[in-house]
Amino acid sequence: GMKWITLLIALSVVTVQAQSDADEPSCVFNPQAFAEFRSHYLAQHPDAYLAADGQGFRVSAEHAEVEVSGGGCLHLGVSVREVAAVVVDEADFLLRVARLADEFTGWLINTEQLQQSISQRRWQRNGGIYSFTLDDMTVFEAWYENDGSVLINAYIN
Repeated sequence: GMKWITLLIALSVVTVQAQSDADEPSCVFNPQAFAEFRSHYLAQHPDAYLAADGQGFRVSAEHAEVEVSGGGCLHLGVSVREVAAVVVDEADFLLRVARLADEFTGWLINTEQLQQSISQRRWQRNGGIYSFTLDDMTVFEAWYENDGSVLINAYIN
């Protein structure tokens, strides 16, 4: 008798917990936003293909390989990594950031605002990370690595 009552109480607690999780405020952002962008991009670019994880995608260009991943619910973001066998200087780096942002982050951020920030040199540099100010909601960071990779991380809160 007593064991069953304990088990039933335990089960009802679990059930209530599951329901209250479901009642949490749902996504602030459309969790499908990245998937929609990805489908659209893949449909238009025969050189692009789904990444092994089934979430992100890759693009093979002449001298570079680009990996793109994204998504989110309470924060919505995108990461872009371009691997190219070129060591960059700052000017080249900023050109690549502008080009990659135009192609892969326009579904998420205001790329015109980013281009203005770049041309007006409005960024903070902390170590190798460049942080660009676009608006109160948007975080846009970019950096490069010794192998010539350029990385972008952008998200909105």
